[in-house]
Amino acid sequence: MTDSLRHIDVHGHRIAIASHNADADSPPLVVIHGVSLSLNVWPHALHHTLRHRRWYAVGLPAHFPSQPPPGFNDQPMPPSLFGHGLLEAIRAVIGEESFTVMGHSTGGYSALAIAAEAPDQVRAVCAISPFAQGRWRGIIGLLQFLARIPGIGPGLGAAGLWLLARHAMIARVVTLFATTRPRAYWAWPPAADIARVMVADLRRGSVRALAHFFDEIHDHDIRSALGAITAPTLLIHGTADPIVPFDQSLLIQRFVPHAELLRLNGIGHMPFGEAGDDYAQPLEEWFDRVDA
Repeated sequence: MTDSLRHIDVHGHRIAIASHNADADSPPLVVIHGVSLSLNVWPHALHHTLRHRRWYAVGLPAHFPSQPPPGFNDQPMPPSLFGHGLLEAIRAVIGEESFTVMGHSTGGYSALAIAAEAPDQVRAVCAISPFAQGRWRGIIGLLQFLARIPGIGPGLGAAGLWLLARHAMIARVVTLFATTRPRAYWAWPPAADIARVMVADLRRGSVRALAHFFDEIHDHDIRSALGAITAPTLLIHGTADPIVPFDQSLLIQRFVPHAELLRLNGIGHMPFGEAGDDYAQPLEEWFDRVDA
């Protein structure tokens, strides 16, 4: 495996992109993580899927190892940063080559925004627990609510994220509130590694900038852009997701009429750790189809 990390300057942000398996003979796959995580979680979350592919992990804005611009905490964060901005960073690494893009939660939102921005370059899209409107619920929604309180919100949101970063066990327990099958997720072997990576990268980033991210994305709405997506699209969503309502995938499917929806009954926000083969097997079958 050949790994490298680059930072690409777009819209004032330094977007991190890690390249993996550079010599693999496969179409490129771009993966984008969810909020408060980092690009470093993917080797743990999708190790079987990624093992034989050439893939690139993109860091969300304000999520270490990406770096926000000076003064970011007082700046707007437009939806164009996730479509045009991330696409610009990806093109700086892979050029005009067509690619498949896959993301979880905010990464799924980003994947859809990129596919809408570049319908001629994106060959397929997989969005896991995605949204088109950035209003979250549950434990992440609480942090978003705190971050949006006038005056004291940024400090409260940052304090909540600071607490999350104190210890991997705290992060692992808090993550259970995003699931509906906590025992299954706790027993999932990569869960401990993901919590460890999450805490390490939260500590190396700025929780204040991340709280601002939570605040700004609340008003994002890309429904009007989704009709531009022409690539085969797979939506994977648990019907009991406590963070991003399942209705968001139904909404996305209405605006991307050719999109397939894998409905995981009773599953929460972390289907890769909760649903086992009900999640993994259809995903691998989908990859086999789009890679053919």
